[in-house]
Amino acid sequence: MTMTVIDLGDVSGPQPERAGSGGPLAGEFRRGTVRRLALAAMAVVCAVALGASARPVPPLVHELWSGPITEQDRIAFDGDTLFLHRYNGWENVLSALDAATGTVRWTRPLGKQVFELDSAASVGVILLPGDERTVRATNTDGSTTLVTFASSVIAIDPATGRDLWRRSGGYEYTARRDGILLTDRGDDGMLTRGRLVHPRTGAVIWERPLPRADSYATEFRHGAPFRLVAVTPAGDVTVLNYADGAPVVTGRIPWLSGAAAGDGGSSLSTAPGLLLVNRTEKGSGSVTAYRIDTLDRLWHRDGDQHLSSHECGPVVCLVNIDSFQALDPLTGALRWAGSGYPSTFGTSDGDVLMTSAAGDDTETMVRDAATGRQRGSAIRGWPAFSTVDAGHVLFLHNSPPNPAPAAVRRLDLATGGVTLLGDLPLVGSGRCTSAGRYLACYSAGRLVVSTVSGG
Repeated sequence: MTMTVIDLGDVSGPQPERAGSGGPLAGEFRRGTVRRLALAAMAVVCAVALGASARPVPPLVHELWSGPITEQDRIAFDGDTLFLHRYNGWENVLSALDAATGTVRWTRPLGKQVFELDSAASVGVILLPGDERTVRATNTDGSTTLVTFASSVIAIDPATGRDLWRRSGGYEYTARRDGILLTDRGDDGMLTRGRLVHPRTGAVIWERPLPRADSYATEFRHGAPFRLVAVTPAGDVTVLNYADGAPVVTGRIPWLSGAAAGDGGSSLSTAPGLLLVNRTEKGSGSVTAYRIDTLDRLWHRDGDQHLSSHECGPVVCLVNIDSFQALDPLTGALRWAGSGYPSTFGTSDGDVLMTSAAGDDTETMVRDAATGRQRGSAIRGWPAFSTVDAGHVLFLHNSPPNPAPAAVRRLDLATGGVTLLGDLPLVGSGRCTSAGRYLACYSAGRLVVSTVSGG
């Protein structure tokens, strides 16, 4: 299961109760009452009895509770737990709530620490930055830049909020339940040493010096980190095994350091078995593919200055502003092309791409990643990105001119079929995230948590 984080806002109501209190998050939080649910059920029964036909299905979305929230706050789900990170400009507070009721399980003040709430579900621990350090780094063109980074990492238990371990180094790039990569930086801000540690104990799995690199990337195979790639400002490449830190291959590739290129420069991305080098220079872009284990060059494609590349299941996607090309990974030959931005998901019958165009009333469609064949019809609205182990994504859509309610639909990634689940009375942007049977949405300064069932 992966966890999606959305930025929501800063809470202006009463402060959360402390850990172990078992009380509600704040006096403003409310749970759906039995009376309200009973009235809603009676309304559905009456509508059926009268032959009402406004909706072809009964509502399958029910609000559970809500509470105040602001634009600086962030949330994330991990199973039946909702993590709420509040930031008011000078102090951070992290709380774990029961997703079904809003009841606080624990609360932890964090001081000035700012972090990404993205590790509980994928790693089994919450990673917090420790001591902060600022150094003056020298760029390749002789200019200097102030670089601020965390010089230590704290792992806390998602169930209790208590410390599990603390180690020097910053958290970099990837973290999984079989290992977290930590890196040390030198006085110039560049990485100098890496260590892979056990998520629950902090025990060192491997440790070794790292190249003083301009860019790093991680190759994934079967959803797990497999290779770590480092490229220096001069283009010297080192490929390491992620599992044990052992060197695989070294070499040199054409490379344009971002510090020397101004608005341009080179960057790395990967696909299984491939190292992809994206380059922007003088208003034009290009992508070059290499075998990651040998650094043999495979293919090269030119494009405009916004060209970038990333893995799209069985193909490599070359992405421009509002369109993309799906290429054969080994030859770079065009397999098919599409519009919008492609996001890859795995289903029981292979990888699919969900492509969305930008805009207030965007359309999204599901395509077979290997062939580009469309599955089902396009769906309007914005996705509440969720874990897709169940093979679906929830979409919300407001019907102009009325800003509310928002229709909630379930998009089946295997077939492209759409099921109407019901409505939510959301005000404003209505940004949402979902996990399992829970859906959490921002609505006019309040966090609204609902349950989604059936369909």
